[in-house]
Amino acid sequence: MSEVAELSATELATRLLPLLKEYTEKMRDLAERLSSVNQRFVLSYSKEQATLVSEASRLLCLRFTVDQPVRDLAQEASGLIEHAALEFQLRAELKLRLSEIEEHIRFAKSLSDLIITQMSGLRILEAARQVAVLSGRYKAPF
Repeated sequence: MSEVAELSATELATRLLPLLKEYTEKMRDLAERLSSVNQRFVLSYSKEQATLVSEASRLLCLRFTVDQPVRDLAQEASGLIEHAALEFQLRAELKLRLSEIEEHIRFAKSLSDLIITQMSGLRILEAARQVAVLSGRYKAPF
């Protein structure tokens, strides 16, 4: 039977920071890509919209897939900030990283909701769902 090593709050926070940095970048990138797709939907004609369906479907699936694990990561950081005895600098860095990742989570959700609404209005939402299913999913998460 293996023993689970107990880590101090400082060790946990130190290990959590690189993950927060990494997923902040990933969520920022995802939000930028969602924004790009959204702008292209607004400016596109029907032929161009068909090519956007696949990209939108892939980005929406990605957003729905990483959303809860990233929220869990943010919640872990929040718990450390709130309850752990941390050095000032470490607590401050966790707070900054947490604020940043929470903003990217909210922005990605807003853009995802907007894209879903636009695809629904353009009557291409079902096509995007079919693309998600064809990728090997049981059903589209949106």
